[in-house]
Amino acid sequence: MQTAEEEIRATNEELKDSIDRLFTSEERYRNFIHLSTEGIHRWEFRVPMSLDISLEEKAKWLTEKQYLAECNEAFAKMYGFEKPEDILGKRLADLEESEDAALEMNTQFARNNYNWVNFETEEVTKAGERKYFLNNLIGIIENNKLTRLWGTQADITKRKQAEIETLESQRKLESIFRAAPTGIGVVIDRVLVEVNPTDL
Repeated sequence: MQTAEEEIRATNEELKDSIDRLFTSEERYRNFIHLSTEGIHRWEFRVPMSLDISLEEKAKWLTEKQYLAECNEAFAKMYGFEKPEDILGKRLADLEESEDAALEMNTQFARNNYNWVNFETEEVTKAGERKYFLNNLIGIIENNKLTRLWGTQADITKRKQAEIETLESQRKLESIFRAAPTGIGVVIDRVLVEVNPTDL
């Protein structure tokens, strides 16, 4: 039978092991967040949002009452900030081109039941640089109230700009094709698939 001293010692050892596991888990979490190349972010609310209000009220609440509580360096840099500490506490409206842009985003988010998967946004950094992001964002609901949001964000600006340039090139080529005074045909696998209109 254990003495009281042995029980206390055993309890203290268990407590120490639990604390060590907690610190190890916290360290792994911090390293994962810090080293990720994707922007990782958590938004909190000054007051949780009831789900019983109208869509318009929800969008306004999301715009006015949410603030950035946690993010990694990758997320901060996507908006032109050097480190997370420079951006924490800001509202979404502070990061967007205007309050109206933030309100529109929040309307879409609320309409989609607080869940975005691969949702593309066009945003502007604090330096006025236009960026394109691919977002995953989920709202955490407790007791019929939205309490926080967790999300990831990837900068797809280069890919999006390449797509825009490709579309623009295609439009120019099509314009030249349609306006050419001589007949031009497109042949694929020895089959004529398109001919431009001419006055001839």
